Amino acid sequence: MKHFALIAALFIALAGCSDDSDSNNANNGNNTNNSNNSNNANNQNNREPLEGCAGVLSNSTELARPIYDRVNACFSATGVECAANDSDLATAQTALADALLEGCSDEDYATLQSGEITREAWAARVAHFHQLAAKAFSRRFYGGPKGVYLAEQSECAQAAYEGAVTGHLEGLDLAFYCDNADCAEPDLKAAWAVVADGIATACGEEAFGLLASSTAGVARTGMDQTACVAAAMTEEALGLPCGPSEQGATEFTQVRLSQETYDVKCGDGSDYYFHYKLGDPTKVVAVMQGGGVCLQGGDCVGRPDRLFKADDDMPVDEMFADSEDNPFRGWTMIYMPYCTQDVHSGNGTTESFVTNGEEFVIERYGALNVRNTLKYVRDIIWHEMDYTGGEYRPEAVTAVFAGISAGGLGVYTNHAWVLDELGWINTIAMPRVWLSISAPPPFSLASLLGIKRDAWAIADSLPAYCNSGSCVAGTTFIPIHADRLGETPLQRWMSFSSQADTTQSGTTYHGSVFRWTNLAREYYCTLKDTPNVNFFLYANPEVFQSLIDGAGTESGHSPNWEYEIDGATAMDWIWTGYNDPENVRDYVDEGTLVQLSQDAALTGLEAYEATEPFDCTVTP
Repeated sequence: MKHFALIAALFIALAGCSDDSDSNNANNGNNTNNSNNSNNANNQNNREPLEGCAGVLSNSTELARPIYDRVNACFSATGVECAANDSDLATAQTALADALLEGCSDEDYATLQSGEITREAWAARVAHFHQLAAKAFSRRFYGGPKGVYLAEQSECAQAAYEGAVTGHLEGLDLAFYCDNADCAEPDLKAAWAVVADGIATACGEEAFGLLASSTAGVARTGMDQTACVAAAMTEEALGLPCGPSEQGATEFTQVRLSQETYDVKCGDGSDYYFHYKLGDPTKVVAVMQGGGVCLQGGDCVGRPDRLFKADDDMPVDEMFADSEDNPFRGWTMIYMPYCTQDVHSGNGTTESFVTNGEEFVIERYGALNVRNTLKYVRDIIWHEMDYTGGEYRPEAVTAVFAGISAGGLGVYTNHAWVLDELGWINTIAMPRVWLSISAPPPFSLASLLGIKRDAWAIADSLPAYCNSGSCVAGTTFIPIHADRLGETPLQRWMSFSSQADTTQSGTTYHGSVFRWTNLAREYYCTLKDTPNVNFFLYANPEVFQSLIDGAGTESGHSPNWEYEIDGATAMDWIWTGYNDPENVRDYVDEGTLVQLSQDAALTGLEAYEATEPFDCTVTP
């Protein structure tokens, strides 16, 4: 079968990954083991066995293989991933942890970690991180936790999984023959590029197109897993981009992510900036800014310059309020500006438009900006947890992953990555004022984003089980995505929106608020009983788009947050979703929109002409 040839090719390719200068050294006959020469250090034919704990860590990459084999066996036998209490998987993890404890003395361990985590906890965490990587690979290539690709693309899926695991484990082994970032990171990036190309070749264009839209996306996410398993092994993480970082700031602080170090960029080519504040490291509120979308040259050229920069955006959001009535006060907070006009879904592509004889270039890096921001803060959280008497594990973090308007669509395109790749499985998705209601083709948002699938590499953002551009339509996406939620009680989809919204109706090409409102009501009735999905939909005719601050209001809160349905505000509802997720309910108000439509001539509110009542039961 194809995947056996792929694996053999990967071993050959990984054996000689290096940059040009290292290759020249090798060609000049310098074949001694020198950790500063990445070619010689990483060439399997020239390696000498590492001694002590370093040797154990290097050898542990193969000792970890039973973990990956067991994850694969569960999918092969049942079509879904292993149960949380799978005894064979637990046995494989215990065997690896025992081998690490036996081979690494207390003295050895002191050179690997300087936090508060014990040697026993460290060994168990290394084994656990291998399991997390195995789950990330299987979910990506088998189509999520329920393996939707296995029925029709089993050969490609199997080739991709086994090729990724082989490249990942060999890459970890390779990393331990490097002792600095100049060696490890470039070589592993090159190795993962080989792995991704091999997977694409083994699968063929059609099948690979189901897995991702680019080999760059496969290589990028694979590199993330290798880097984090390495970080679990040793705190220094061999210079790789994962692991405990510096002590975090406890007041809102702006961070610049340079293009030279991170895979980020704003629409005008400038560096990306975000704000964060470290609070409780186990509790996170992350919010993506809104700001529309531009799809074509004439549409993009007319946008203000500030929409393509992130250096002057400030963290203003109701969930960030430093007030006693904010239940999220004291959490770690992350604010991610929006500067790419790609609804936070671009994966490192460049679009060029010619309008009125002039070229206009826009960088589409929205998803990469979000993901690198979260990884940056993840490493601060990792440091905080390891150095305060605990230990960082992704599942120990509980989070609310929110976005406003265009940021709400960013929730659609990035929530699965947070769950499967970042490993924060206890994360609520909360799109605010974005229901993703598609108008009829050809001007529907779903159709247009389908066209942008390749131009923005959007399939690298969407989950494997729903990665066509048209899958961003809520009535398509939510049932498919909801079917994989529920792994923990906090895996919920909580959608907060007005039922009368000129911005949503205009952005999604409906042309009329009342038509959009009618579709919003049909949308709710279609989705209202979907497991793990809840709605707070208010019918306030005076607020057409969500306000994110309280400027000018006596209470300091925006009208949308104060609006009550059956005695509950949106903040009450969100907090219940976090604090008591199994008992959270929908709050949906019929309101006065139908009456306003009937009284349009009297009130002058023609926007509500022909608004229909709900065709299902809503909140009393």
